[in-house]
Amino acid sequence: VALQRSEQKQKILLGIAKAIHSTLDLAEVFRTLVQTLRPLLQFDRTSILMLSDQDRILRFRELEPPDREFLGRDSLIPVEGSAAGQAIRDGRPLYTPDLEAGTPLYEDGFLLRAGIRSRVVIPLFVQRRPIGTFNLASNKRNPFSEDDLDFLSQLAEQVSVAVANSEAYRQVEQLKNRLQDENVQLREVMTRSPQLSELVGESGAWKKVLRQVEMVAATDASVLILGETGTGKELIAQAI
Repeated sequence: VALQRSEQKQKILLGIAKAIHSTLDLAEVFRTLVQTLRPLLQFDRTSILMLSDQDRILRFRELEPPDREFLGRDSLIPVEGSAAGQAIRDGRPLYTPDLEAGTPLYEDGFLLRAGIRSRVVIPLFVQRRPIGTFNLASNKRNPFSEDDLDFLSQLAEQVSVAVANSEAYRQVEQLKNRLQDENVQLREVMTRSPQLSELVGESGAWKKVLRQVEMVAATDASVLILGETGTGKELIAQAI
């Protein structure tokens, strides 16, 4: 039986590694993780928490089941005084085999109300920097063995890679979308910008201004435009 479980764990590690290298979608990796862990470990809920707000708050990035009355997707967990925060500070898994025994932490009251009796929190690190936690919880007391905890620590290394890859991809996508928006806005400004032929005037002073616009527009010189309100400073700036 022990050999069989060891082989199962190796298959899970290989399966998660394959999933990580095949997609940057953390939700897809998380679904694969949950499906492959269920036959091996006794758990009723699992989640990935991410550090945010100068590492003072943890937010849910992925969770199963997705619909929860307690500690749901929009819940915020403080680093100070929480099991997740303690696991991150200690740099090692925090296993609580019986939530009704010992000193309660921030999440414990919510978990007990949800029928949870035990939990394990594994910190996630990228290049020794904490980024969040991977969490499992069970309706049963003491469902995880020492071997299970060792296995979950190995698994957390792969989860860390998946989270880091997903975050990097998300940041690149956000930057790309922002650049696209700025490009659209710039094109709109260029479309609205007046041409010199549209700036009509017959006075000598006005013609002198237009000649100056033509001179500086072809250079990268900085231009200071002075004039009272309503004299067309913005039009001249757009034309340049």
